[in-house]
Amino acid sequence: MKLSYLFVVAVMLLTTSLSFAQTAYGTDPLKEIQTNESYIYTSNSPKSKGLTLSLRLPNSWIGQEARRSNIVQKFQSKYGKEAQVMLMVKDLPEEIRGVSKAEWREYLSDANERRDFAEAMLEDYNGVYLGSGVITLEGFPGFWLRNQVNAERLDNNFGMENITYFIFTQDKMVAIQGMVMTSFNGTSTGASFETYRPLFNVIADSLMIENLYK
Repeated sequence: MKLSYLFVVAVMLLTTSLSFAQTAYGTDPLKEIQTNESYIYTSNSPKSKGLTLSLRLPNSWIGQEARRSNIVQKFQSKYGKEAQVMLMVKDLPEEIRGVSKAEWREYLSDANERRDFAEAMLEDYNGVYLGSGVITLEGFPGFWLRNQVNAERLDNNFGMENITYFIFTQDKMVAIQGMVMTSFNGTSTGASFETYRPLFNVIADSLMIENLYK
C-alpha cells in the first residue's frame, strides 16, 4: 500500500528536528495562553512550502529561525530552554500525494501497524515508543506520537521526551513537535514532560492553515 511511505516521511522530519536545551524557566506558559497573554505566529517563510500556518504561543515564548530546511520556526521560553516547540512542513513523496482523508484515517487507525512503523523509525536515533493515537486538525487526519530519545552532540548526552502531532494535506505533512529535555550528561534537569504536555496540546490545537479559508 502506498501509505507505507508515511513513516519514511515522518522519520525525515523527526530526525532533523533534534535540538537541545539546558535550563529551567520561571513562568506558567499555559496560564499565559489561558489568560490571553499570548500572540499569534503566522508563517511567512519559504519553508512553509506555500502554506500560511499560524499558531498561538505564550508571550514568554520567542520564535527563532531554524537551520533545518523542514523546520518553519522553533519557539522557546525566554526564561530558559529546557522545552521547545517546532513547526515543520514536509512535501509528501509523489507516491502518496492525493490520498483521500478516508484512506488516511483508515490507515492511521490501525494501532498495531502504526506502532510497528513508529518503532522501526525510532530505532534510527535510539528512540523509545511511548504511544500514539489518531487526531484531526483543521479537518485533516493525522496522529500524535510520543517517544523518548537519547542523543549525543559533541561530548554531551541528552535525554528528551517528545510529542509530535502530524497531519496530512493532499501533498504535505505538517507537524508540531513539543520537546522536553529531561537529562543532561546523565543528570536530571528536573523538567517533567507531563508538566508541559497540556501546553503542547493547546499550541497544537491552535494550528490554523489560513489558505483553506480564502
